[in-house]
Amino acid sequence: MKPTVEAMQCAAGTEADLDNPNMVSETKWDGTRIWAGKYDGAPFVINRKNVDYTARLTEIVEALEGIASEDMIFDGEAVVFDANGRTNFKGSQTRCSTVNLAKQRLAKLKYPIVMQSFDLVRLDGKDLRNQQWQSRNALLRDLLRESLQETVRLTESHYENKREHYDEAVALGEEGVIVKDIHSSYVGKESRNWRKVKHWNPERCIVVGYTEGTGAREEFFGSLILARADDQGHLKYCGKVGTGFNKAELRKVTAVLREGEIENEPVDARDSNDKRIDYTPVNVDLEVTVKFYESSERGVFRFPSMLKDEGGRNMIHFGRSIMATPGPKQADLKSLLDSLSMR
Repeated sequence: MKPTVEAMQCAAGTEADLDNPNMVSETKWDGTRIWAGKYDGAPFVINRKNVDYTARLTEIVEALEGIASEDMIFDGEAVVFDANGRTNFKGSQTRCSTVNLAKQRLAKLKYPIVMQSFDLVRLDGKDLRNQQWQSRNALLRDLLRESLQETVRLTESHYENKREHYDEAVALGEEGVIVKDIHSSYVGKESRNWRKVKHWNPERCIVVGYTEGTGAREEFFGSLILARADDQGHLKYCGKVGTGFNKAELRKVTAVLREGEIENEPVDARDSNDKRIDYTPVNVDLEVTVKFYESSERGVFRFPSMLKDEGGRNMIHFGRSIMATPGPKQADLKSLLDSLSMR
């Protein structure tokens, strides 16, 4: 019987947390969260929703065999690195989601995976969760230092120069860092003892449509469909954002959207699985500034959310100077500008 995962979750942090002397920083790996170890001598790998990955991540299973304990639980991230040493989220996602055996073999060749371990929950029959982080980390270091395998790896902790570590992680292309209270226990839920300090990219986007709201949001929009212009001036779908709006913003934005509804979709909106997103197209004087981690190969934002100004207000811009001309194909801003200049 495998253990049931009760993983620590990070609260949101800020760059000010990097100056806290009671915290260490660790790189925030862009992979898939897992628990891995041995139970009664048998290796296992499971994700935080208790899905069994043991048969899928065989490199990690083989590495666990080479670690000198028959009863242990590591907490960490299943990670694929690219040629530049940057984590490849698509690679880890592919490895963890592939069930077909033939496809698993191909995925293993294309995306070799490792585990970046950052905590030790159990060792030699002893539950370590009530121990302080620094005690658990010392045991983790010793356990991995004594093993000959190289697939279950130690995530380095930075007691000093945490800002420099954050800058280095961002420069490498990672999301940012996790800061952890060195005196904290492992509570197995979201806690400010662990905080994400993430690097975000801002982008001002044109609102070209909306999805219908549901539940408490039924009378308002669900998400705003966003677009930005490419090098040729064509509007391209870049993501959607729907959380973080207060009631007054929902009411005002929804009113603007309803008045600007049109028939033709300015952009082809598709989700990460390339499935078409149904939305109501609009032609309105409305833009929003969002923040996001990175863009996919198709230019779609990962984890977009509303960017707030210094007063904590969402950056919603009513009355933009250029409006996209709706049409059956992608809207062309260059043509629109040319037509406006001739008026």
